[in-house]
Amino acid sequence: MVKSIYQEDENANLLSSSQSDIEQGIRSALAQNADIINISGGERLHSKNLIIASLASVLEECEKKGVLVIAATGNEGEDGIHVPANYPTVLAVGSIKQDGKASNFSNWSTLTAEQGLVAPGEDIVGSTTGTNNQKAIANGTSFSTALVSGIAGLLASIQIQLERKKTS
Repeated sequence: MVKSIYQEDENANLLSSSQSDIEQGIRSALAQNADIINISGGERLHSKNLIIASLASVLEECEKKGVLVIAATGNEGEDGIHVPANYPTVLAVGSIKQDGKASNFSNWSTLTAEQGLVAPGEDIVGSTTGTNNQKAIANGTSFSTALVSGIAGLLASIQIQLERKKTS
């Protein structure tokens, strides 16, 4: 299922998602019995570890239900990551280049090293909207996060096929 956490301005440009938007997206996914929630976005914080209570609460609910939340660290090239990626129950994902070196734009912190990982996030080939079968090449931690979420989904499907109990 896809639930957008973004809104557009009058020129159809995407606006940053707020913690409330993220919370509502997570609640929607939980209502649909999601096992894995990909958040290719987040809110950049100016005060360290400031998260609204309702978002923290829904992330704790995910943890209790065994729902894996995977979130992008952000693309400002800073030592610090976005909410919800900086929350202890969330798997934070940063970006690396094709050669395995860190992407210059990828946010990183000691927290990411403790509860996160990195995945390719540069020169990612994807499709575009339209009828000409065009491809796009993009960069960002959102793409890294999507790759990790896809792998997690494949592993979860194998676990289900083998009739193994879900673990958190």
